[in-house]
Amino acid sequence: MHNASSPEERVENAAVPRYEWPTHTERRPLFVVLNHNELAAFSRKLAETVPQIANLQRDAKASASQWKARIETVEVEQSRLSGIVSEGREERPVECVWIYECSGIDTASGERIHHPEKKALFRQDTMEVLEIRDITSDERQMSLLPEEEQQEEEQQEEEQQEEDHEGEEQLELHEQEGGDGDGFSSSGEAFTEEAPVPDPRSLTEAPPAEEEPAEGTKKRSPRQPRKA
Repeated sequence: MHNASSPEERVENAAVPRYEWPTHTERRPLFVVLNHNELAAFSRKLAETVPQIANLQRDAKASASQWKARIETVEVEQSRLSGIVSEGREERPVECVWIYECSGIDTASGERIHHPEKKALFRQDTMEVLEIRDITSDERQMSLLPEEEQQEEEQQEEEQQEEDHEGEEQLELHEQEGGDGDGFSSSGEAFTEEAPVPDPRSLTEAPPAEEEPAEGTKKRSPRQPRKA
C-alpha cells in the first residue's frame, strides 16, 4: 500500500535545481482554517455584538449624531466576525517561500514540476502553490552555476599555460639563433664596442705652424749666413 506523504515532504524530495538560488521568503495575508477552540472564540465574540448594537441604538435616541459612528464601528466588526464564523477561516499573515526552476506541483505524483524559466510561491504551512512567475534576469545574476565557474577557471589556467609555453619557445629560438642583432649575445649579454687603438706615429708632435705677419708689415726672409 502506498503511503501518502505530506506536501512539504514531496517538495523537499524533488529534484534539486542546477542553480544555487538565494533564500526568498515573504509574509502574505491568507486564509487559515480555524480549529475548534478558535471557532468557538469567534462565535462568542459574534454573539456579543448583538446586545452591544441594541444598547447603542437605545442610547442613540438621546444624541443620534454622537452614537452613529460607534454603531457603525460595531456593525463593521459584526460583519467581519460573521464571515469568519460562517466560513470557518480567518485571513492571517503566513510565511511563504519562492522555489526557483519550478512551475507548480504535479497533481498525480505530488512532486514539483521542473521548469528552468519559472519560479513558484509556496505557503509554508500547507505547501500550496499560490503564484507562478518568470525568473528575472536580476535573479539569474545572483545565482551561480558551479560547473560554469569551474570551466571558466580551467579555461583561464589553460590560456596562462599556453602563454608561458609560447614565451619559453621564443626564448629557446632566440638562444639557438645566437642573438637577434640588437646588441645581445646568445647568453643574453649586451655587446660592447671597443674603442680603436690610435697609431703611435700619429702621436709625434707636429712642427708648429708659421705665424702670419700682421697686415701692413713685410714678411721677413730667413737670415742668410755671412760669407767669410
